[in-house]
Formats: sequence, structure tokens, C-alpha cells
Amino acid sequence: MSTTPLMYEEFRDEDEVVGKGNNNDDGDKEDNVVVQLGSANGVDDGSYAIHNNSGTHRRKGTAATTWNTTGSISSNSNERGEQGGTLNTQSDLHSVRSMYSKILLIVSVIFLVAIVILIADPNIAGEVKEEDDFGACVVPFRVFDTHVQAFSQDSKATIQNEFNRILRQFWRSSVWGGVIVQTSQNVNSTRFLSKLNLSLGKLRGVVLFPSSSEIDQEEFSRYHDLGVRGVRLNLESMTSLQREQMYTRLENNEFASLFALIRDRRWHVVVTEVGAGWMRILPLLKQQNCRIVIDHFGFPTSVNDEGFQEILTQSNEYPLLWLKATPAITRLLSEPQIRKVVEEVVARVPQNRLIWGSNYHPEIEGDALYDTDRFTMVNWFPDVELRFHILSINPAELYSFEDSQNWWG
Repeated sequence: MSTTPLMYEEFRDEDEVVGKGNNNDDGDKEDNVVVQLGSANGVDDGSYAIHNNSGTHRRKGTAATTWNTTGSISSNSNERGEQGGTLNTQSDLHSVRSMYSKILLIVSVIFLVAIVILIADPNIAGEVKEEDDFGACVVPFRVFDTHVQAFSQDSKATIQNEFNRILRQFWRSSVWGGVIVQTSQNVNSTRFLSKLNLSLGKLRGVVLFPSSSEIDQEEFSRYHDLGVRGVRLNLESMTSLQREQMYTRLENNEFASLFALIRDRRWHVVVTEVGAGWMRILPLLKQQNCRIVIDHFGFPTSVNDEGFQEILTQSNEYPLLWLKATPAITRLLSEPQIRKVVEEVVARVPQNRLIWGSNYHPEIEGDALYDTDRFTMVNWFPDVELRFHILSINPAELYSFEDSQNWWG
């Protein structure tokens, strides 16, 4: 085997002994002493000497010599010297590190490619649910909230401030337009109508069902111009006596002129009732051939509630009936019960006659609750196409939002 000529010199007594071992290719046990040397001028040049029975030598200009696990001497050179030992080098260590780096890089690339493939075709990973997580966050560009309560708990609040609260909430929640509802006689009609007037067509309104059968046509024309599109008949909040009186008046057709106006202007009657009351009120309203909106899912007490089942039946038999989904249902039912109610609604109510309302109280509820109510609705209706109808298409048609030419400036 050829060798490369190397420069050697003897080491000195003050040079440090750094180890002993065997450095013979033939494996005999001859002691080898490794000594760290310095240069003649006192500057460490990183050289070492190997001393054995054959003599003492110094190899100049080498890097640190170490001991490997077999007890053999390792140096930073691939060359073989006069001692006949195998010298493993620093470059070997660098090569090993480089090899591991390349392996790690290759593994990383394979891992990233696998991720890209799974994203592009998730079926590779196994069966995928029909409704994925992405669909759960898809909402239309134009969302309409059809139930914002209009009563004011703050008598000192200005009409402008009350109106600004509603619009600010809509703006931050990406709601395109909304319907404010006059929920009770305690709501000041002047303040309610003033909010509609400020909206410049951005809001619609629902006023209370009038107690008088005498209708002022000019007044209702003004309501329509301001954005009113319906009247609210709240039977649920009435006493038993008041409810019976209302049924009697409807049966006697005392509100014929009001229903004529509702039909002519394509308004609707929003009805709030519970239980068996639906069995009585729906036939009376159907006789008037007017649009009907069922408030708050009909307030069912269970999926088998007889009034709720009547609503589902009528939704297929009467083409002018809409159902409004709101979180108010949570005051009566647990989450599993609500899921069953929603499933029944999705299965039996035509998708073009479902709408959503937040039941939001602008004066007493915070932003977080509004967002919670909206995302609750999204979870109720995971089908994207149905959600577009509920949030956008259906309310736009029912409340004639398409007539507005000036959306949010």
C-alpha cells in the first residue's frame, strides 16, 4: 500500500500526553502514546505525535487526534503514516453529518408531498363525510337577519344611538340587512318608525297587529314607504281571555280591511303561538289567503308537539307559509331536542320557505352573544345550499330587500 510522505519531528518533555492505545494494523498490543504538541514559537498548531517502541515522531500541521471506540488513534487525515495505523478524519464526520442531513431533507420532502396529496384528494385517507368542516363556515355574501327586537330599555338613549347600535352590529357581523320587530305595546311606535326612517331602505320592519279593526290607509301607506312588510300577532303573550277574544274576532272577519291591505302590499302576518293553539289559528289565517310567518319554530315543546306537527303539515299544503328559525327555541328545549326539531324542519319544510332571525336585543345584548346566535344557526343547517336560502334568498324575497338600491352607502 502506498503512503504519502509526511513531516515528523520528536516531541518534547513539556508536551502533553493525551492518550494511549493500539495503532497497529496487525492488532498486536504494542503501546502507542499520543502527545499533543505546540509549535516552536509557542503557538499551538494543532499537531500531535505518536510514540511507540519504534521511535518518537511528530506529524506537523494536523488537527486534533482522538481515540475511537476500538482504542485506535483517529486523526483528521485520510492518509496513513509510518506507524501503520488507520487514521479516521474530521471529513468523515462531516460526511456522516451531511448524509444524515440529506436523509432528513428527503424524509421531509416525502412528508410534505404526502400532505399535499391528501389535501388534493382526501379520499385517499379513507371515507370523507358528506358535509366537511369547510362547508360549516360558508355563508352567503348577503345575510339578512329577520328578527331584531326593537324595544328600548334605555329611555335616555337617542333614536340615532339606538339605530347606530343595530347597524354597528350588522356591520361587524357581515349582515347585509335586517328586520326590526315591534315586539309589544311597550315599544314606542314613533321611535320604532324613526329607526326605519333613518335606515334609508337598509332595514325592514314588522309592526304590531292592530287592536282596532279600523285601518287608516294613509298611515299604512307611510309604514310601507318606511320599510314595514308585516304585522305581528303575538298570541303567546296574551291571557286566555284575550286569546279567545282574538280568535272570535278573526272568525267574525273583523279585520277584513287589514288582510286586504296585507294581500295587496304583499305583507305577511308573523304569528307567535304555542302548542295546540296552532291548530286553531292557522286555519283562520289561511282563510285570508295571506302570507304567514311562524315565529321561533312555533315554540315546540318536543319534536312530537301537536302544534309543531301541524305547522310542518301546513308548510306543504299551504304555499304562503314561512318558518322562522331563531335561538329563542333554546329556552324550551335541550340541544338534542333542538337537533331533532331542526331535522324535522329540514326534512319537511320546503327550503324556499325558511328564514333566520337572531332574536337580538340591541339595547341589552353584547356582540359576543349575537355571534353565538348566528353560529348556532350555521350548525343547525350544515347544508350550504339550504343555508344560502335561509340567510339570503328567502328573506330577500319575503321582505323585498331586492327593491333597495343603496346598500350600506
